[in-house]
Amino acid sequence: MNPTAQVPAVVLRRPGVLFTVVRVFAGVLLLATGLSGLSVVLGFASLFPVAPVEFMHLMIGSGFLAPAKGMETVAGLLLLFNRYPRLALALEAPVALNVLLFHLCFDRANLWMGVVLLSLVAVLAWPHRQFYAGWLRQLLTR
Repeated sequence: MNPTAQVPAVVLRRPGVLFTVVRVFAGVLLLATGLSGLSVVLGFASLFPVAPVEFMHLMIGSGFLAPAKGMETVAGLLLLFNRYPRLALALEAPVALNVLLFHLCFDRANLWMGVVLLSLVAVLAWPHRQFYAGWLRQLLTR
């Protein structure tokens, strides 16, 4: 039996200009917000306004913010330079969901930020959905 017969054929087309613009925009956005969060962890002022300051202090004190913002920064760099975009999106999807939930629960005035970020991740992940299907199947059949 031919070992390549079991692997589904994947045809990747060259991304269009609009898709590239979305990828670069998402990369810049993630890089900026990730670096802003890391600056807060290091004790500097945030580059962007943060509404629920008490919650941010709780996240910093718990040690949650540093790895989350580190992943956001790495994902932003990977998307910006178009290196391992599937990995970048896999790292960013849970962070984007957390951003949406954060704004939904604590900062409804800026809920649009979470919606935009999660939408960008979804748009960028859609062409790669066949690569994420195996992960999702394993999670859903456990």
